[in-house]
Amino acid sequence: MQDYFLKKFGSEEIATDLLGAAMFGLWDTNKFEWNQKLLKLFDMDKALLSSPTPSAKRIGTISKEAAEKSGFAEGMPIVTGAGDQNSAVIGAGIINEGDMSVSIGTGEIAITCLDNPFRDPEGMNIITNHAINGKWQMEGL
Repeated sequence: MQDYFLKKFGSEEIATDLLGAAMFGLWDTNKFEWNQKLLKLFDMDKALLSSPTPSAKRIGTISKEAAEKSGFAEGMPIVTGAGDQNSAVIGAGIINEGDMSVSIGTGEIAITCLDNPFRDPEGMNIITNHAINGKWQMEGL
């Protein structure tokens, strides 16, 4: 949904951050690209998917029409964001291999920063791309 709103505000393309792309279930977190095997398996055209873009990348500016409707300043930069937990680990300083945070609130989640993707043979954790491009985070509930 964020992809749609970014485009409506003035993004030059329909873009999603790499972290959001992982939530589609078709993202290869090792290669930082759409998983070709899964796209073929489900007979999906990659052109139908949003353009994967690193967090904090400028992807356009607020259009005149969007400025008039929203009150945002015309020409204000539009940048890709990051998910809540991905942003929280940046705020908590979880940016180096082995750094870890535990968030307790409505839900509980533990996140560890990784320099290389680790695949838990037991399948108890998920690996997503970190908000810092080229790093990963291991998440466990």
